[in-house]
Amino acid sequence: MESRLKDISKEWVGAPVTSALCERKEAVVKETFTPSGRVLRSRTRTIAGTQEVQASDEKSVTVNINGSTKKSDYNEANSGLFENPQTQSRRKYTRKMSSSSIQAEQPHRVAWNSTSAQLPLSLDSGLKDDHTNICHSTHQNRISNKTNIEKKIEVQINFPAPNDKIWKNIDKELEKLIPENFNKKLMNNLSTLEISQQFDTWLHIFFLECFGKKEPKEFNATCWKPKQHKGLTLLRKRKKQCKAAQKALINAGLKGSPEEQLICREWFSLVCQHNKLRIALQKHQQIKGQVKAEKSFRTNPYKFASNLFKSQQQNNSPTFSAETAEQYFQNTYQDLNRDHCYVPLPEFQRPHLPEQLFSLRCPTRNELCKSVRKKRNAAAPGINALTYVPYKKCQSILKFLFDLGRKIWKCKGIPLNWAVAFITLLSKSNDLSQVSEIRPIAITCVAGKIFFSVLSDRIQMFMIRNCYISKEIQKGFLTGMPGCLEHTFALLEALRDAKESHRQIIITWLDLANAYGSVQHNLIQFALNWFHIPKQIQEIIFDYYDKICAFIKTKNWTT
Repeated sequence: MESRLKDISKEWVGAPVTSALCERKEAVVKETFTPSGRVLRSRTRTIAGTQEVQASDEKSVTVNINGSTKKSDYNEANSGLFENPQTQSRRKYTRKMSSSSIQAEQPHRVAWNSTSAQLPLSLDSGLKDDHTNICHSTHQNRISNKTNIEKKIEVQINFPAPNDKIWKNIDKELEKLIPENFNKKLMNNLSTLEISQQFDTWLHIFFLECFGKKEPKEFNATCWKPKQHKGLTLLRKRKKQCKAAQKALINAGLKGSPEEQLICREWFSLVCQHNKLRIALQKHQQIKGQVKAEKSFRTNPYKFASNLFKSQQQNNSPTFSAETAEQYFQNTYQDLNRDHCYVPLPEFQRPHLPEQLFSLRCPTRNELCKSVRKKRNAAAPGINALTYVPYKKCQSILKFLFDLGRKIWKCKGIPLNWAVAFITLLSKSNDLSQVSEIRPIAITCVAGKIFFSVLSDRIQMFMIRNCYISKEIQKGFLTGMPGCLEHTFALLEALRDAKESHRQIIITWLDLANAYGSVQHNLIQFALNWFHIPKQIQEIIFDYYDKICAFIKTKNWTT
């Protein structure tokens, strides 16, 4: 009985069957055989053991495949932080195929050495096979920097305060109107540019009918006069009376008389009282102003800093012409070698493959909500005159932005109105005739900034978790990193140590001219590829920089 069970178990697993076993099997087929409970339990244990062996074989095969999508899927399964639906389905399909049929040959194993001079391919085929050219997408030279884009800036809307209760009613109304005007059929038929433009126009008209036009602020030229202290006023009056009485006695020829000396002592006494009271009031006003400034800073640091340097800003329009400004900024921001493809230096060593994979999901509604909460309510709107307040208070608008983001994620095409910016000019000095003394501030669409802030947070998280960026060195442009405070404190400690130790210290301040404008677009693509950013993210950023354009607007002219 035991030998028969062993033969049956071998037959069940798929082991080679002997001729005696085949003859015995034919005899068994002729008879009606009903397996007992012990036989069924034995077969169940045999099947479970076989599945464990096959799973362990598949695991060893998956571990040994390095530098491929299976390797990345395995790392992703271990990390559990950034799950990718595509890699999940691919991993399930791989396991299914390997479990259905056991290959006689083992797949080739590729072991990539981090010290090798040969560069590895990107995880998502972001790099070309030619390692001398690491740029996947290359921006081409532009024939001209001028464009024929629509430069209409919408009328500013008088939005209510963010804590106004009217926003709840507006959100309920938009929940009904947006699906009616922008249904799924319309979203599927139109392009991302057409959807974005139609929605911005419709939403601007809706808010303009609800809240009306925002009127420009009128500045009152009258100066505020502080109230005079009653004690100081009384002492000044008495001092004048004593001075007049002293002059009268001197004119009467009574100079040096006891009366004149008494009035003189009284006048000196009043001067001392006046000075003491004046100094005490100045100290009180200083303490009061310090407390008020601290309270204002804690309430709204941005507004406090704006008012602090408000006297230094010039609100007047520049005196140069639009042609002068256009020529200057074209020469400053043009890239004559825009099609240059960057190649890593021979001593450069490629960063290791990421342990934590990049999330390739479309930006979720939760991510969009977190992104818009970080924005300031007083931030300037783009050309569509929509601020961050409607996106914060109306979840229906964020839901539409999420649907538009899914279409953008699928077609990898950014709407053109997201890439159009208008530039306002702020003076750095009192000289308004020189373009070089003007600071340009570019203002883009609010919806685009919300969308790209999610990508920025993902890239930052990807770089930090894979140790591509060291927080000990990189202080700026990191979320939750007070870089200015840390650098200021380090500088203060260096100065204090030099002063206490009576040692020399040399401080050098470096200011890069046109720091942001001097970064070439192809260099951005090179950096994304170099640090293993997925190809899909590279294409979205490439499309944005390929469409980006701006125009200058002042009170008197527009380029």
